[in-house]
Amino acid sequence: MNALDNMLLYFNNSKQDDLYREVVGNILKKLKKVEKASIYELAEMCFVSTTTISRLCKKLGYKNFMDFKLELSNSVKKYAYLNRYIPINSIGKSEDEFDAYFRILKKQVEEFQAELDRDLLTKIAEAMHNCRKISIYTYGTSFAELSLQSDLVMTGKETVLFLDPSDQIHDAETLDSECFAFISIPSLSESAATEEAVKIAQERNARIFVLTTSRYSAFLKYADYSYCFDGMLHLIDMYRMTLFINFLSMTYRKNYID
Repeated sequence: MNALDNMLLYFNNSKQDDLYREVVGNILKKLKKVEKASIYELAEMCFVSTTTISRLCKKLGYKNFMDFKLELSNSVKKYAYLNRYIPINSIGKSEDEFDAYFRILKKQVEEFQAELDRDLLTKIAEAMHNCRKISIYTYGTSFAELSLQSDLVMTGKETVLFLDPSDQIHDAETLDSECFAFISIPSLSESAATEEAVKIAQERNARIFVLTTSRYSAFLKYADYSYCFDGMLHLIDMYRMTLFINFLSMTYRKNYID
């Protein structure tokens, strides 16, 4: 998860009277000025003290202001590349972006159907059902994740969903062998903080499932169960991740709700 994503998530999930939410809002209005600003200049732009800026950076998961500033600068500079729905070089000469998206999407669905492991879906569903608590650590809440969470609630399971890496770490410290950690994060959005949460979950003997867009994800070494594929490192990968969660949800409902 990059610095821009972190700020948007914090802004969207904080109370209106939260001081740090107001600071984030001011930074979002002045993104291009932050790259050259010192902590003193940014504090002045946001009408707060440098101490508040430092505390905000730590709330967002960064060691200090310089780490935050560097990642935010990279997020802004690379936005046009990282936030495309499909790679620009994947568009054929006779295609426009819409045509290419449909072609790639069709291929994603066909590949997913060909490699779908129904036994794996059953094993994951069973493991979740046998746990008292399921924690979902994700990059951005999708309808699929909320639907799965609803299924778990309907069968009497305690379930929580966390977007913020610091919240994920705090929750992981409460897990035990009767808990299940569901990790759904594209490889480009993996962070050291979320990896720390997954590591803690493993150390506390929680069962772990990892859904990622890279077969080389650092998170996979912690997983009891996983589904990974070599994505295109663009937003279209999220569709395939959603597909997996949908099919897992259907499996869970069939076995424990319907």
